[in-house]
Amino acid sequence: MKRVKQIAIIAIVVMLPTCCCIGQTDTIKQKQLKEVRVRAKVSPSEVRSQTPVQVISNEKLERINATQLSDAVKQLNSVVVKDYGGVGGIKTVSARGLGSQFSTLTIDGVAVSDCQNGQIDLGKFLLGNVDYISFANANTDNIFQTARAFAAGNVIDIQTKEPRFWNKKTNANLSFDFGSFGLLNPSLSLSRQINKKLSLTLWASALTSDGDYPFTLYYTQDRTDSSSVEYRKNSEVRMGVVDANLFYNITKSQKLTAKVHYNQSYRNLPGPTTYYTQKTSERLYDKTAFVQLNYLNILSEQIRFQLNGKYNYSNSIYEDTAALNTDGHLVNDYTQTEGYLSGSVMYSIPSGVKLSFNTDGAVNTLISNLENNNDVYRLSWLNVLAGAYSNKVFSIAMNILSTTINEFVCDTFVKDYQRFSPYLGLSIKPFDKQNFRIRYFFKENYRIPNFNEMYYYTIAKDLNPEKALQNNVGVSYIGNINDYSFVTTTVDWYYNRVTDKIIAIPSQNLFLWSMMNIGRVDIWGLDAKVEVSLSSFAQNYTLSAAVNYSYQSALDKTAASSKTYNQQIPYTPKHSGGLALYLENPYVDLGYNATLVGDRYRMAQNTPNNLMEGYVEQSMLLAKKWDFGNRRLLQLKLQCINIFDVQYEVIKNYPMMGRNYKVNISYSF
Repeated sequence: MKRVKQIAIIAIVVMLPTCCCIGQTDTIKQKQLKEVRVRAKVSPSEVRSQTPVQVISNEKLERINATQLSDAVKQLNSVVVKDYGGVGGIKTVSARGLGSQFSTLTIDGVAVSDCQNGQIDLGKFLLGNVDYISFANANTDNIFQTARAFAAGNVIDIQTKEPRFWNKKTNANLSFDFGSFGLLNPSLSLSRQINKKLSLTLWASALTSDGDYPFTLYYTQDRTDSSSVEYRKNSEVRMGVVDANLFYNITKSQKLTAKVHYNQSYRNLPGPTTYYTQKTSERLYDKTAFVQLNYLNILSEQIRFQLNGKYNYSNSIYEDTAALNTDGHLVNDYTQTEGYLSGSVMYSIPSGVKLSFNTDGAVNTLISNLENNNDVYRLSWLNVLAGAYSNKVFSIAMNILSTTINEFVCDTFVKDYQRFSPYLGLSIKPFDKQNFRIRYFFKENYRIPNFNEMYYYTIAKDLNPEKALQNNVGVSYIGNINDYSFVTTTVDWYYNRVTDKIIAIPSQNLFLWSMMNIGRVDIWGLDAKVEVSLSSFAQNYTLSAAVNYSYQSALDKTAASSKTYNQQIPYTPKHSGGLALYLENPYVDLGYNATLVGDRYRMAQNTPNNLMEGYVEQSMLLAKKWDFGNRRLLQLKLQCINIFDVQYEVIKNYPMMGRNYKVNISYSF
């Protein structure tokens, strides 16, 4: 009963601002609301924003032929994807040394949550029906968003593609991928215009792979002694996803969008490879379903509000058929649910000032078949008061975030967390005729331990919440070099300080981890990116090129007497970067992509035995399109990944795929 009352209180608080707005009379003239009818989504600006923002458009996703979300995120600067090998391997993300727990994944602006692990496995998300993917350090300049987005250390946002029909009522796309090691990935996308106000989309996809790829197993650290060619075992994966969307323009000033999403996967968990041993007894079953709604109402030129709601259900079953217990068999069953409401109100003044209030309430529950702590739930309430001002030369944004969280185990209150966290962002354009800008932001983040860190380990942990201070100063430029060339450049220097940093290192398997607090980590870094586009430099030829580089020094500064003092934290390379080239021509389009990751250490002590060598992974793509008119398009892609068969590991003893191939055939009509 207590839990029901607390849920009701949160729901009332979240709904209150929106209810107040609904009560106002809509007096907007039709002429003033034409902008609402524009269906195209505007992605965040990479060069005008106060914080570093990177955008991967649908066109860029096509060029890299990305299948999973992790394939796309690998292209981002200063982002490290921890990949445990193969198509079905677990994949988490860390940006600027903050760790995966500070990264928030949102779909259409609404966060994907995992209260058990606190980090999202990007390998579970197949790509399809995507308009663009954006990545923002801190947050974007938009002050009209959910409080969770404000609270994140960085945000990966997937925006669903809204259909365009032109002169047709129905659009369809059939796509089929097949490749090395039993990879099969069919997908179907449909969109239907019911009437001028209402349209629907449906996307379904499946993925299977045997994952039994060869790798070279070295028997010494320096890789100069004996070795053998082995095959990865226990890497089979079966995944399926169905995603349906509704777009309803209620009136010229009101819009409702809804998403229903379901995905299911069965994955064997490949164990670490040591000499001739590979553990082959672990597997993971996942089911996730959620429904989310967004309601937008523009009451006048000055006032607008939106309401987001979501219900999420997920079930995860971990099984080990050769567990080291008395039964020789282990099954851990976890079920999560989340009820989430978010309301935002923004008031705009013609002078360029904007004010917003954003409030989120959530109830997260986790029920398991474990003997202890088998019913944990958390009540969260986030509030953000934000303001922004902009003109042609200068822009500034500020917000203050209030975090209140109460935690219960088996209906017994155990702990509460409260914190106020500020943010400040600036952007200046010093030269009137040059698109050159200087930017700066400061942000404080506050992250409490997730349920796994607090309750689900054999050794009791008393972990402190992490606190991170982010500072960034950067410059950006966009402009023409000549009549047929265009350049975009961004350079950012940053300093992050994390206190009580929680580090996760896999223990006996991929599902159970060892956790520890590192008192303080200082992170200094530089991110640089240059993109050049050469349009029609020769008849019907267009060349796009992008190069990025990241330097990151993430040092343990906890205690001068410690053996790990002033040493790089685990799995954080000092140097990383990438290169992408794409040539469009009348014959066959050519694409090239390279990802560079420098040396890093697998443990906190930076000794030679813990050193993991850097690597460069390179891929090539050939693409051809045939246009049959009337929006009918056939496309064929041939891709070779890791063309030089580089043998490397992202995580120690979890070898990655060598050279492999993928073919994509798609038909739009």
